Amino acid sequence: MNIRFLSNTDDNVQVDLPSGKLSKAGVRKPLSAQKGMTCTLFSMRRIAIFDTDGQNKKSLQAYKKIKKALAAYNGNHDELVSLANTILIDLNIDLGKSVLTNKSFMNKHQTFIKKTQINMSAQVFYNSLSSFHKWILLYDVIIKNILMPLMNLKETAWHPREGFAALKKSLKEKGAHFFMGKFGAWCYSKKPILLSKESTSSRQVFYFDKDTYIGDSKPFTHGIIVDQVKIVNGKEMIFFRDPSKASKEGQPEKIYILSYETFVNRLTDMQGYRFSYNECSNDINFGLVNESPGQLYRGVLQKPSKLPDDKLINFSS
Repeated sequence: MNIRFLSNTDDNVQVDLPSGKLSKAGVRKPLSAQKGMTCTLFSMRRIAIFDTDGQNKKSLQAYKKIKKALAAYNGNHDELVSLANTILIDLNIDLGKSVLTNKSFMNKHQTFIKKTQINMSAQVFYNSLSSFHKWILLYDVIIKNILMPLMNLKETAWHPREGFAALKKSLKEKGAHFFMGKFGAWCYSKKPILLSKESTSSRQVFYFDKDTYIGDSKPFTHGIIVDQVKIVNGKEMIFFRDPSKASKEGQPEKIYILSYETFVNRLTDMQGYRFSYNECSNDINFGLVNESPGQLYRGVLQKPSKLPDDKLINFSS
């Protein structure tokens, strides 16, 4: 099956991503709102197709354990580090090798050496990290080595330095994208505002007042699903789905809009390091996509496109 689009023009690419999730049995079901700190998992679920054969049965158990722990998150990162180490051992994943091949970690290690002039080994540097920074590294290792294969996901080749046109091309070729960054309602002090001119019967589009942004005051990041890029009033815009909102067939999706410039400014790698702050390795990959995006339509009938008329509007990014 091919990727379906609600719009596929030079100015507007909107992927027809079905609501909800594909269950482990391949049946489309509602997806509840995230619980606790499960935003990454709940976002990935929107574009996931589970593979539970063979070795992945253990991976599925690991997914369930991580989901339970993050849903009950209480700020104790020592417990999360312990859980991660147990999972890596159980699935025979070499922590040392995984750390030494992790681009984000090695970039931070080399940056530390250059800044301090202390020739510290990667192992000693890892041991010096706080439990929070150990956890975000181990979570990244688990995502790449366990959860991505389990969910049939892969890294996208798109990089923010390639620009808006390249992201549009990537959506055309690979479907909806998962990204991490300073995105979503938790980054703002006030509620979002409905943007009726971009909304339809199946999509309620919201934006945030840019002057209410407070995301930089918090250490966390948030996983989202980008399903549309569009030129609006001459400006490059990004539309995304947020795991803090439930997704159910027959009910309007809650969609959030921000400028591409703001999107790139707040984009991070999987460990929360900002591209715009030059915190990331030059060859790091941003974003995840499904290996077989056309398979996400299993059991979903194709509907005729109903697109809103493009109108000139003014709003804050």
